[in-house]
Amino acid sequence: MGYRGKYWDLLHLRGGNKGCEVVAFEPAFLNLTVLQENIELNNLSDKVTIFPIGLSDTVGVKTLYLSRENYISGGAHNSLGKPINQYGGEMTSTMEIRVPAETLNNYRDNYSNRPPDYIKIDIDGLELDVLLGASQVLKEVKEISIELLGNNQSDKRVHNILMDAGLRRIIDEKSNPRNVIYARESND
Repeated sequence: MGYRGKYWDLLHLRGGNKGCEVVAFEPAFLNLTVLQENIELNNLSDKVTIFPIGLSDTVGVKTLYLSRENYISGGAHNSLGKPINQYGGEMTSTMEIRVPAETLNNYRDNYSNRPPDYIKIDIDGLELDVLLGASQVLKEVKEISIELLGNNQSDKRVHNILMDAGLRRIIDEKSNPRNVIYARESND
């Protein structure tokens, strides 16, 4: 979730192409071509499935607010369901399109026969919304990497949701402090 080329990090983190499958959710149509080109360039067509939808806390059709300042292929800072930027402020210059939205729980129940082992979420401030629609999936996932942007109230809710799901925060001195990893303890 939150494309912009970072899925390849996950593939390399988990042993390259050996048995790893990636499901990419990307509702911004300008990013889909870039995503597909990266999949082809890295010979990963058999390892990556693209769902051109947004992830949220509810299923339905939602407004995707596209940032006019970053309206390019591969651009970021779009927002699903509410016109807020990644720091919680209002987006001032947007274009709007209606897109389908799923929850991770609904995706797992309807499109997948097993829970994901690893999840990476980097969606410009809407991480909490995805987690609110993932209560069942979070009970089964082994590890999650999530971007936290320093919004103390939202970050605290994210932390509590992940801890309640049985995941524990891992401190990685080398990584970007905004990208936080939570993992299930080996005896869970």
